Amino acid sequence: IRGIRSEGMILAATDGTLALLSPDKEVEPGTRIS
Repeated sequence: IRGIRSEGMILAATDGTLALLSPDKEVEPGTRIS
């Protein structure tokens, strides 16, 4: 965003359990997730 590199991540949690979600292969910047 605005020319700044993003090292974003997605966290998911349920019933007190936390998981870090990450892609299993390289993806192009701006790839949509579903």
